[in-house]
Amino acid sequence: MRCRLRGEFIEVEIDLESFEPDPFPGRFPILFLVAGHEVGGYHNEGWLGDLYALFQDLLLCTRDLLKYPESCFNKRKNAENDGFDLLPDSYVCGPILDLDFNTYYLERKGELLRFHFINEAPRYISSKNPLQGTIELPFEAFVADILKISEEYLEKCFPIEMEIKAMQYDGFVEEISRLRRYLENLIHEIKTELDFKH
Repeated sequence: MRCRLRGEFIEVEIDLESFEPDPFPGRFPILFLVAGHEVGGYHNEGWLGDLYALFQDLLLCTRDLLKYPESCFNKRKNAENDGFDLLPDSYVCGPILDLDFNTYYLERKGELLRFHFINEAPRYISSKNPLQGTIELPFEAFVADILKISEEYLEKCFPIEMEIKAMQYDGFVEEISRLRRYLENLIHEIKTELDFKH
């Protein structure tokens, strides 16, 4: 079964039938697109990643860029070391490393969001050079997309993902409600901050 999550700019497609249990907590093939660019996966082939952690990190970075931007300043050096040109006085969150070997940084300056990525999938899938680039989006539209696809993930994919993991790992069932609640709390925190800013 494939689970597709779509926002205006962000699209995530997960192959929920192809679970790799090792190493814990397991990985699924994930195709990740931002503004039509394959930032995870290659030629419609998914790239293994920790699905829950991907959404957790996207929500954490979104919350921090929205609510605590000063806490994101210390990732600039990492992004520059990875070859990205950053805007002066911007805030950078990352790296997000939940798709194997890939790197993502989120940079905010005012109402501009810059999504920096290194997608290693082409190297392993087709012996091609990694894809690397920067995609610029309106920050508010990016936040709206993250909220939309995260809520869809919790509704459509999370129950199936957790059922698969519960069959693989002893004691995992006890963690499911805590994991769900954590993401729900992050979504609520972001929505509350958006209401406060408007």
